[in-house]
Amino acid sequence: MNLKTLSIHNLYSFGDAVCVFADGKTIILGKNNDDPGMDSNGSGKSSIPNIVFWVVTGEIFQKENTDEIIRHGEKAGSAELVISDGTYELKISRGRGKKFLKVSYKGQDKTCTTDSETQKELFKILNISPLLKPTEYISDYLNTTYFSTATVKGFMSKDTTSKERFGLIERFIGAKKYTYASNYAKDKKKEQLSKITGLLEEITVKEQFLRDNPEEGVKTNLIEQESDLTTATTKIKEYERVISQFQAKRALKQTIEAQENALSEKKKSVTDRLDVIDQLITKNTKDIVGLHTEIQRIKTLKLEVDKDQAIAAIRIGRQAAIEEQIAYQNKSSTECNSSNSVLQTELKSLNNQLANNYKCPKCSASLMMNKNELSEINILALQQRKAEVETAIGMNNIILQNNGKIIESLGIEVKAITTFLQQYNNKVGALNSTSIEKVESQIKELEQSTINFTHQNNSIVDQGEAEVKQLQSEIDRWKQEYNSTPDLDPTIETSLAEEKRRLEFVNREIGQLNRRLEEIKKVKIDLGTITKKVSDQKSIVDIFGFWEIGFNEIKMNIIDEFLPAFEERVNHYLTKLKVEMKVSFDTQKEKAIVTKKDTDLGRMYKEEFNVEVLKGDINIPFGMLSQGERGRISSCVGLALRELTKERGSNIFDFFFMDEIADALDETGLKELIMLLDETDGQKIVISHNDAFKDYFDNKIVVEKTDGVSTINDKE
Repeated sequence: MNLKTLSIHNLYSFGDAVCVFADGKTIILGKNNDDPGMDSNGSGKSSIPNIVFWVVTGEIFQKENTDEIIRHGEKAGSAELVISDGTYELKISRGRGKKFLKVSYKGQDKTCTTDSETQKELFKILNISPLLKPTEYISDYLNTTYFSTATVKGFMSKDTTSKERFGLIERFIGAKKYTYASNYAKDKKKEQLSKITGLLEEITVKEQFLRDNPEEGVKTNLIEQESDLTTATTKIKEYERVISQFQAKRALKQTIEAQENALSEKKKSVTDRLDVIDQLITKNTKDIVGLHTEIQRIKTLKLEVDKDQAIAAIRIGRQAAIEEQIAYQNKSSTECNSSNSVLQTELKSLNNQLANNYKCPKCSASLMMNKNELSEINILALQQRKAEVETAIGMNNIILQNNGKIIESLGIEVKAITTFLQQYNNKVGALNSTSIEKVESQIKELEQSTINFTHQNNSIVDQGEAEVKQLQSEIDRWKQEYNSTPDLDPTIETSLAEEKRRLEFVNREIGQLNRRLEEIKKVKIDLGTITKKVSDQKSIVDIFGFWEIGFNEIKMNIIDEFLPAFEERVNHYLTKLKVEMKVSFDTQKEKAIVTKKDTDLGRMYKEEFNVEVLKGDINIPFGMLSQGERGRISSCVGLALRELTKERGSNIFDFFFMDEIADALDETGLKELIMLLDETDGQKIVISHNDAFKDYFDNKIVVEKTDGVSTINDKE
């Protein structure tokens, strides 16, 4: 996969910038206009591979916090990277500050619900194992796509451990799975050993149980308890035989007690029934007296009605006459009111005429305006008429006052008549609602009921006395029979109770002993089963121990087969660069016996991975080489490792960065490196501040920094 474009927003010193990558060889140069003395240093050119790596993995391979890549003064930054395999494009967008991750591949959105799930999907597309730790895939990425003196020096340095070198090589050649398999076998072996420890503890507990509970001792104790059981059972049967002879007397005593209770209940029942009947007779007697009183009341009421009947007729006639008189008085009052109304109108008119008249200036006659005309009026006649009208009104008012008094007096009389008639009607109603004959009939019914209750009372008394006498006779007979039967010896019952308690105890002991024997039998069976499990688990431990070492040896064999090709390819490139040195990779195995237990479980080895730089027969430490020599070796090691891993399919990236790795080379070295790059497949991106180096590249990217902001263009 080759890089196509990288769009940057507020990362490192970049504001908004787009970097377009061409196929073949590309050089990235820099200009720091803010500090000309720094040349291209600090322009931001080395930030480009770092941003590419961050977009792909979400990690930073330099020693800085992820948030530190955001441009100073900004709250968020982002980048979008487009990679292509020649047919399909992979587009990755990642943000920091406002965190997000979006992925599309082959025109389809691969973004998941969470960023972590999206990252897993991206690693799957890029063929990066999800089992790798961040430090591991950072190391792998650097050693295949980012070559610098520092990274190769890390692989070549004497401070790098054999384990770190083995880890790098095994991941790049696909042998990491054998390490995982070996570690899995190791973990399973530990798991089985832990199970064996638990099983051995169970065996110890069960063996201690068998020592504490010897089977023969339990069986002997069981025989003794069964003998005691037989003895107790025999005694109980004998005691029960003796006691059964006296059961009849006990039953007879219970019968006597029951019959005495029945006799008491019978007497009480008779008494209760007689009490009920006496209460009924008493009630009837009381009701008869009340009915006789009712007859006397009816007679008295009839006399009063007969007496008031004539008076009622008179008062009804008087009531009608009063009503006629009241109507007459009301009519008289109405006529007086009507007359007064007419007279008042006339009086008002007279007062108006007397108050509003004029004197004729010529003849002194009284004049009055009538229909817009003056006419003469008679003042004396008007005054006389006014006196007559006022007299008539006064007479009418006297009549109205007398009528009111008469009507009020008649109303009082009508109210008294109404009260008397209401009382009379109530008496008549009460008299009509009953009759002496009806009450006398009720009295006869109650007297007959009383007679019947008296007969029933006598019958209950006779029957109850007979039943009581019969029960008492039977009780006396049973008492005589009970007294003639001898008593039971009380010690027999006590002895029987004691033997039953003893029998219950023995049964419990026998049950416990039988359960103990069953438990012993089960423990012996479990002990055999667990012992077999221990044996089986030990076999499984041996198998996992074998594979723990076996997978590791397979991995080492694969590495041993790879290293000669790796060494040959590095030395081939060194020859191309006319470097009179060779690199040697050597692994050693030495048996390391730690304990006797370890040797029982399998062979244990310690492994060494040594890197040597030879000039003739002399071994020269990598750190002692000149800067140019280290640059040449670094380039060759990086190119060889990348090329071999590409051939094995463990690296899908066709691009690689070379960050200032050739800046220390002289002109001859530069030409040799360019020749080597021309023979190397893939997209080669060289980061340099060597101006002489740019003439060997057709594709150029210039990173220029002005006023603290870096920009990108494809021209010098």
